[in-house]
Amino acid sequence: MSMVASADALTPPAARALADAVPTLVCLCRDELIVHLNPAGGILLGIDPVEAQGRCFADFLAEPCRSAMATGLASLLEAPGAVPVCLIGADGLPRDISLTAHVIDPGTLSGTAPLIALSGIDSRAVGRAARDLAEQQARGRRIVEAVLDPTFLLDGAGRVVFLNAAARRLLDVDSPGEVSGLTLADLLHPDYQDVVDLGPAALAAEGEALPLKLLRMDRSAVDVEAMVVPFVGPDSFLLEARDITGRVRAAEGLRQREARLRGILDTMGEAVVTVGEDGLVASFNPAAENMFGYSAREMVGHSLHALMPSEVAANHDRYMARFLLGRPSQAMGHHRELEGRRKDGSLFPMEITVTVLRVGARLLFTGILRDITERKRAERAERAHRVELERRVEERTRELAALGQRNQSILETVGDGILGLDPEGRVVFANPAVACILGGSVDHMVGLPVGDVLRAARPGSGGGCPAEIRAAMADGRAHGPLEVDLLRSNNTAFPAELASQPILAEAGLGGTVIVLRDITERRQVAERLRIAGIVFDSTSEGVLVADGAGLVRQVNPAFSGLTGLAPGDVLGQPFLHLLAHDARTAAALTTALTRSGHYEWEEWRRRPGTGEAGDDGRVALRVAVNEVRDGAGQTTHYAVVIGDITRRKLDQERIQYQASYDSLTGLPNRRLFMDRLDQAVAQAARRGHRMGLMFIDLDGFKEINDSLGHQAGDALLVAAARRMGHCVREADTLARLGGDEFTVILSDVADEAACRGLAERLIEALSRPFDLGERQGHISASIGSALLPDQAANGEELLRRADAAMYHAKARGKANHQPYRPGMGRTPES
Repeated sequence: MSMVASADALTPPAARALADAVPTLVCLCRDELIVHLNPAGGILLGIDPVEAQGRCFADFLAEPCRSAMATGLASLLEAPGAVPVCLIGADGLPRDISLTAHVIDPGTLSGTAPLIALSGIDSRAVGRAARDLAEQQARGRRIVEAVLDPTFLLDGAGRVVFLNAAARRLLDVDSPGEVSGLTLADLLHPDYQDVVDLGPAALAAEGEALPLKLLRMDRSAVDVEAMVVPFVGPDSFLLEARDITGRVRAAEGLRQREARLRGILDTMGEAVVTVGEDGLVASFNPAAENMFGYSAREMVGHSLHALMPSEVAANHDRYMARFLLGRPSQAMGHHRELEGRRKDGSLFPMEITVTVLRVGARLLFTGILRDITERKRAERAERAHRVELERRVEERTRELAALGQRNQSILETVGDGILGLDPEGRVVFANPAVACILGGSVDHMVGLPVGDVLRAARPGSGGGCPAEIRAAMADGRAHGPLEVDLLRSNNTAFPAELASQPILAEAGLGGTVIVLRDITERRQVAERLRIAGIVFDSTSEGVLVADGAGLVRQVNPAFSGLTGLAPGDVLGQPFLHLLAHDARTAAALTTALTRSGHYEWEEWRRRPGTGEAGDDGRVALRVAVNEVRDGAGQTTHYAVVIGDITRRKLDQERIQYQASYDSLTGLPNRRLFMDRLDQAVAQAARRGHRMGLMFIDLDGFKEINDSLGHQAGDALLVAAARRMGHCVREADTLARLGGDEFTVILSDVADEAACRGLAERLIEALSRPFDLGERQGHISASIGSALLPDQAANGEELLRRADAAMYHAKARGKANHQPYRPGMGRTPES
């Protein structure tokens, strides 16, 4: 924002207009800076008024006056009257004027500095001022007249000097003469007499608008919002009023409408609950009180959740959230049935209709609720009556249908296909099963010759009745069951099992009944069993099958290959004794089979055909035992599968070793070291023993590694690890943390002397030359040690203390041992 725009924003428009109407210098200032200079002031100083904005008023004072006003404009405000000053214009010439200062806006309402009006009269123009006074007053009245809001010009005693056209319309005054000589007390309602007693100056000091009641000429009251501000001069004030009668009437009308609505809601027979966007109850009519058992005082301002079960409350919150986000909701304006909760906790069905009303920026949700307990009870009674009536009708219908269909149902529900033939071999009956097996429909089969229904699937032939069927019809004897290949109606072949039985009558053969069964699935099962037998014999996993008593009935060749047990050695033997080699495994196997019917474990065995167990004679086996039960839950068999997992176990052991040991020296690495350190700390705390930790750094290793190469450096690390290993006890742990850093965990030490003795042996062992091929390597060791619980409370702290002590050993010339002392901190190696 520009300086001019900022000045305009900080200056009331009425003040600028009045200042511009004054024929002498008027300068409006905030914080000693000019925010507005009227045209007369610009002429007096020979400067464009706009250019003066933002400049300090003291810039225009001659030097003697500037020194006298060192305290700023405050000195002018404190003066009892006009102060003679000398101003320097743009042409550099002095102007002698009489200057007065008044505060016209204290700035408390807007939070800014006070607005000060400086009025200056050219001493040479005093005579002219008197002549222009009348014209100035007239011009001021014209300005007030032009203001749109009702405006009153008051003197210091509160008398009305002038009022504009808007004020005359407000008071219903035809001419200004009608109010001539009236005071502010005459214009205000008697209820505001205390405001009159304050006087215009005190009202102007308030700095904010006040609600008042003005009296028209007919003594009727009009509500206004008024603000009093100083005019130019100490005894002149402007009262600006704004008619708020419409606003007051609207508020009163709203209160009356709310009262009428409240009366309507209180007399309604249906519960009405109003809720705000925050989910809090805004109104709760008497019908709602009767329905839920809560009083309006208990519910207004509280959550709606008290009136509904928790599940309904959660759904309500989701609906509200979706609606407030602008998403459409089917709940609004429609009847819904929900479950309500009374104050005593009892639940009841209710019907609810929700509408939304916007009040200003707020949304109000109104729910009309009806208790539909009686309606639901009537509906349930009606449904029960209808169900009972339907049940009786259905029961009687079933009884009647059963009498005529009993025999038919027997034939139609048989899973096998049945054909009835007359003596001539024509189909007189076919059940649904035979139609399903052969394809087609029962109605299509009846009346056809049996040869058109049962067609043999002979290679290269067009079908025809099987010879077995023709023989049965000819000799009148029963045949079968026998297996033949037949054709379905779509000419696809399938295996079938046939049986025939003659129907004998008094006159001889009355016909033939043929029973047909599709044995496709049986043949598939037989084929699967044949394939399973092949797989059983050829699989690489050992398989053992035992009966329900646990006796071995079958093993495959792979089982003998993995266990070295021939079939003759195991058949008829309890499988439990063959698999479980110790009582613990046998007990675990028995318990698991009883509980879950399954158990598996892994074990190492000596490979069959080898001598004593060795690395090359071991075999790792995974044994899985499953219990097989029939439909009644009875155990019929046990299935055992044994797999060779030697390669996997060896790979696991190798991976575990690589994860825990240093590949170069074979010592425990940082991971295994930290695990053993935690174990040692726990053991020391449990037994109440002291333990120690030594941190070793090889001095001079970097120079050898850089000068002789990494191969020589690796050889030196291996040899150094071997020498240090000879110095420590079997119960201690020597580990390589990385690079040339090693640690020793002392599981049980008496005192620092034990650490010192081991450190001396390590330093002596590492100080001897190392044979690195064509060259010799010389190193030393800097060793730091710390004790637990003397100098550390846990493993992490113990490691930090030993590390800090090691760095102090380096700082003291290397090739020495330093026990930890309080105050030691880790410092970089020098």
